[in-house]
Amino acid sequence: MTILLATAEPADPVAILQGWVGLAIGFLTLLAAAAAAVFAARAASASPKQADAAARQVAHAQIATRIAREQAAVASELAERQAEQLARGQRESAELRFDSRMPAIMARAVGIEVTRSPSGSDVGFRVDREELVDDEYLIARTEIIMSLHNVSDFAARVDFTDLDRGHVGADHNDNTYFIAPHADVSVTWTRAFSLEEMRSEERWNESLFGSCRLAFRVADLGINVTDEYRLNLNTDILVRDGRRLSVLPQPPTDWIESVAVPVGPRRYDRLDLAVPRDAE
Repeated sequence: MTILLATAEPADPVAILQGWVGLAIGFLTLLAAAAAAVFAARAASASPKQADAAARQVAHAQIATRIAREQAAVASELAERQAEQLARGQRESAELRFDSRMPAIMARAVGIEVTRSPSGSDVGFRVDREELVDDEYLIARTEIIMSLHNVSDFAARVDFTDLDRGHVGADHNDNTYFIAPHADVSVTWTRAFSLEEMRSEERWNESLFGSCRLAFRVADLGINVTDEYRLNLNTDILVRDGRRLSVLPQPPTDWIESVAVPVGPRRYDRLDLAVPRDAE
């Protein structure tokens, strides 16, 4: 009788190692999954809190930004007001300084004279009584004598700006006069009109013969400050009765106003040049 003995094959160490490795990997995978589940649960519970905190931070930041902008706007407005007040104070101080050195002129009309020139002559003859205007008349002239008296301690510059179709002085372009302190200058304004103008209906409608409206400005020698003046006078020396025309030696009524009066506000030319117009 033959007895067969079964012998077990030795275990493969590689397979054993592979088995342990597989178990280890599976276990680690399980641990990782469990850890992921825990962290996911924590994250799921923490995310709403973080979102709320972030939202609150954003809201607080927006409020802080709005407050900062409002404070900046208030500060900017305050700075602008302070700058305007400073500029206004400096301007007023400069105006007072110029005012203290500004000359003053008393301008008044002291007389009127009417002259005529016959045809063919430039020589003027004074009209001392009412005269009929005939074809012998070439030109009639109205002359107003004005006194410009500087009543201040400062030299003055006088510039005529509106001569109402007339001229001053011997030179028709002599419109500027310099007057020393407390000095008096005599100026003659002349307006001439021809026979054709005296017979013109258009000129009568324009009141060419009935009034004189002069304008001039007074300034210091540096033209830092300027005052505007106007002188309005009655110069009605022509009388028309139908086709009859005559010249009078004097207006039929006395002058109601014979002194120039200031018009408009005082101008500070030097200061205005230093400030742009659109910044005023």
